[in-house]
Amino acid sequence: MAKILIVDDEVDAVNILRLVLDDAGYEVLAAENGQHGLNIARQNRPDLIIADVLMPVMDGYAFYKELKEDVLTKNIPVIILSARGAMQSAFESVGADCFLEKPVPPQKLLEIINSLLNLSELPTHKKQHQRVLVAGTYPEVADRIADYVRSLGHEVKTVYKASDVIAQSVSFREDVLILEVQIENGESAQDVIKAVRLLPYLKDVPVVLYSYYHVSDLGNSDFRDRVLGIEKAKDACMMAGGTEYFDRYNEPVFNEQILKYI
Repeated sequence: MAKILIVDDEVDAVNILRLVLDDAGYEVLAAENGQHGLNIARQNRPDLIIADVLMPVMDGYAFYKELKEDVLTKNIPVIILSARGAMQSAFESVGADCFLEKPVPPQKLLEIINSLLNLSELPTHKKQHQRVLVAGTYPEVADRIADYVRSLGHEVKTVYKASDVIAQSVSFREDVLILEVQIENGESAQDVIKAVRLLPYLKDVPVVLYSYYHVSDLGNSDFRDRVLGIEKAKDACMMAGGTEYFDRYNEPVFNEQILKYI
């Protein structure tokens, strides 16, 4: 079921759109202004957004620009729905997917929605309700990754020791493993991948790799050795059956990259 976000401060307009979309089988979310709409879009990753122009707090134009500048939401198609046709050229200049003047016949709106959903390459809900195991030495990073994956509707478990990955995998049977290449306490990440690949039900699951070090490490004398160690661990992990390496964890970049697997 595709998820559609309505961003409009007019309650009656939202209720009418909700009825039309509900009857068509869509899941509907609603926000009363652009700022609220941005928050919902980032948290829920709708498949399409319908937005008004004139709204308090943040208007539709500012909302659209913010939406398209965020790596998490830039690929979501947007229908601008407004009674002010003079605004069309302004939105077209920033690449709006569609601008419609109110009132729009329900059938025409549904046809446009269907067209945009069919033509858009939306990674958000490509795969739903997956089991994802996140394994990393730094709890603050592993937990952040887990929280993001969980916000997309997936079941997530987190471990902080290499020795716990296999034990958890045997019972959890994850669909995706997100693994730090230098995870500590137990076997190496390379050995973890080899062991995972020996389990029949995990031999083909994506094993997504990342690295991490604190920015404060940059001034340390052994920093170069650590970077070389990460490079060697990455190469070893890929040789052992890793699927893809995402480099040092950077939250917005990582969140965009991981969507191809979840």
